[in-house]
Amino acid sequence: MSISYYYQLLASEKLVKLSKHTEFWIATGMMIFYSCQLPFFGLLNYLYTYHKVLAGKLVFVLQGADAVMYLLFTYAFLCQLRAKKS
Repeated sequence: MSISYYYQLLASEKLVKLSKHTEFWIATGMMIFYSCQLPFFGLLNYLYTYHKVLAGKLVFVLQGADAVMYLLFTYAFLCQLRAKKS
């Protein structure tokens, strides 16, 4: 859905300032997190069976992607508050 949103944003004739566009930051945060989560959970059973140390280290990567996603959500919320004030 995020890729579809990006495509619609690029194909649109209207120019939008992305630094203040709430939906862009939410879609970007979800894209970052789920692009890390999907391969990890797809291989989790294999990694846990044969490479426990690597699986444990990759959890930190997933937690980092999670933190980035929620930071971008917070920024999107702050953009929405700034837009209401002006």
